Amino acid sequence: QRTVTTLRPFRYNTTSELVNTLVISSFCAFPWLVKRTNLLLETSIKLIGAEATCFYLDKTAGKVFSAGETNEDLQRVLTRLSKQQLGAIIDYCAEGETTEEGLDKNTRAIIDSVKTAAAHKYPAVAVKLTAISNTAVLARLNEVQKAAGSVYRNNMFQNLSKEGLLEFGLSLWEVEQVHRVFERARLIARHCSSLGVDMMIDAEQTFYQYAIDAVVTVLQREFNSNHAVVSNTIQCYLKDSVQKTTDYIEYSNTHNLATGIKLVRGAYLNEEKDLAAFMKYESPIWSSKSMSDHAYDENLKKLLYSYQVGNKLCVATHNEQSVSIAQEAIEQMKIDRKYGGVTFGQLLGMKAMMSESLASSGFATQKYVPYGPVQKLMPYLVRRAAEQSEVVKEIHAQVRQVLDEFKLRSKSVYYSPN
Repeated sequence: QRTVTTLRPFRYNTTSELVNTLVISSFCAFPWLVKRTNLLLETSIKLIGAEATCFYLDKTAGKVFSAGETNEDLQRVLTRLSKQQLGAIIDYCAEGETTEEGLDKNTRAIIDSVKTAAAHKYPAVAVKLTAISNTAVLARLNEVQKAAGSVYRNNMFQNLSKEGLLEFGLSLWEVEQVHRVFERARLIARHCSSLGVDMMIDAEQTFYQYAIDAVVTVLQREFNSNHAVVSNTIQCYLKDSVQKTTDYIEYSNTHNLATGIKLVRGAYLNEEKDLAAFMKYESPIWSSKSMSDHAYDENLKKLLYSYQVGNKLCVATHNEQSVSIAQEAIEQMKIDRKYGGVTFGQLLGMKAMMSESLASSGFATQKYVPYGPVQKLMPYLVRRAAEQSEVVKEIHAQVRQVLDEFKLRSKSVYYSPN
């Protein structure tokens, strides 16, 4: 194992990649500038056009926070991660499709990413239900499930027959859409199951989440009987996350299911707060970051100290304290660091030293790797830049790490990252 002083998280990046990382990290160090990213993009589109703007975005921020647009781009990034003993959670970014043909195309692309993931370490794919379902229907299903109550006690999809769904007040067209969502989701899950790839279904905004939970619960009943294939995502910035975790563990134990969870803090903070204020209802988000942190660590302990063979847990965090809590629990519960079913996850382009340190200590570690058409990646890239700008101290640390890598290479005329 390498000591912290000898860790080199950028040793396999090319010089051009290092320069790009340095430029983007330096940009993110100016929060006032990052806050104007959308305005800058709109201005660029007006001046040089959408195609040119997307091209330059792909060649800059896209190279730091994503794997690019093509499967070849993805393979190159995965190969580099494998050299670092890192796995990947591959996310084909494709929300916003409205046609059945587009949703079916997304499903095929996700299945291709499953096949790609299977050849690499700690393979997983992230799936957004908004990428394989009609979002208007998903929002309607969300309202129905929300009115029905907990998915663990009264799941609207418990009976997927036409008659069973019609009892919830759905139209025939909506029933047909439900069946198509399950066809696509099951197709992906079957490929994941046969190829040994974890299927992590992403959490989304609360106006979709009840419906997402209902779908995931059915899939877990079908695929998690021996070991977890399908994982749900719990967002700990939500006030109900601790109760949700408790209910989920109880439900899984009752039905003899392996648990599958990706634990995150949450990605739609401002959107949820703004929507609650506009619609004049109580915000579902904790009022402070410290409360979200406490909920995260409480959920983490619940999941780890109830661990059973076959369970899967992705500790998706950049928080040092949460990582330490997880490491301690893994040791106390005698969970194998590499193959026990617990992985650590960080976003591509962020927390490179943390990922390198975890991997070098023998813990299964994954980077969240989005890829796809840059037009679809654009909102993701803007969010990542915004997140980076909120942790200026970490940005400066990453800049120093890149500069250190340059210094080490300058001592070797013939250095090659390969």
